[in-house]
Amino acid sequence: MTGSEKRRLLVVGKCADPQLLASVGNWPLKYVSNNKAWMTSEIFESELRNWDVELQLKNRRILLLVSDCSAHARVTNLKNIRVVYLPYHVASVRQPMGRGIFRSFKTQYRRLLMLQMMDCFEQNASTSVTLVDALRMLYKAWFRVPVGMIKNCFLQTGLMKSGTEGNVFEEFEDDIPLSLWLDNHNFTQFDSWKETIDWYVEADSELQTSEEPEEKSEQPAADESDSSLDDSVEVGKVSEESFVSEAVSVSKALCALRQVSKFFEQDSASSKLLKAVNMETSLEKMILNTQLVKEST
Repeated sequence: MTGSEKRRLLVVGKCADPQLLASVGNWPLKYVSNNKAWMTSEIFESELRNWDVELQLKNRRILLLVSDCSAHARVTNLKNIRVVYLPYHVASVRQPMGRGIFRSFKTQYRRLLMLQMMDCFEQNASTSVTLVDALRMLYKAWFRVPVGMIKNCFLQTGLMKSGTEGNVFEEFEDDIPLSLWLDNHNFTQFDSWKETIDWYVEADSELQTSEEPEEKSEQPAADESDSSLDDSVEVGKVSEESFVSEAVSVSKALCALRQVSKFFEQDSASSKLLKAVNMETSLEKMILNTQLVKEST
């Protein structure tokens, strides 16, 4: 509840290529697949049982709050996990993830996506994003969700009490709206999007991610929108561009930083990878803040 410990991401996609699984093997996420990229009761139960075993080995017990939907199966005989299934009208109030954590995660992901697009603009390269790129940005986005903000979301639901007085709706530097973030760093590549850029964070909020119990038929609209992305995915192909260090721009510096991060993703242990991601986040802030200082002098 303090936000100091984050569970590794479970990502559900369509691609089942073994090369992809090898590429992300040591990353702090788990990737599974099915033909609709939906969360299913089988995936949910498998994840819970594996987590339960991990907790038994650590002699820890947890309370898990989940929304009551068809994908969240009633899992029996768990020893160290107590699952509470929240009805929709309760989940919107008592589920900490819905009080700002989901939105923060999406904001961080969109921010990383826009930085990658700026890299491509700088080098006149294609702005296409591979599945490996997306997975990389997902685990980094989760890592960047502010710890204090997670704690505040629990405070807002009333599930924990604050030991000190303060504003539980406090804003965090790492969690500001995309429009303000772009203005702060004078990124002009997305000026034409300024009026709608914050809406972009919630662009996929209505995307169906699991089967609805009352609808037995297929959902062709969801499949069509997903397949257009899936067909263009290039799994496991990570570019290795070299950069000339003369007059290094902010975009080039950020791109080089991500290249270093990719180096650690190749075969490092998860603990080392997380340290590298932490260092990347800190250096990215330094680069962007340096640019701000130069422009103000």
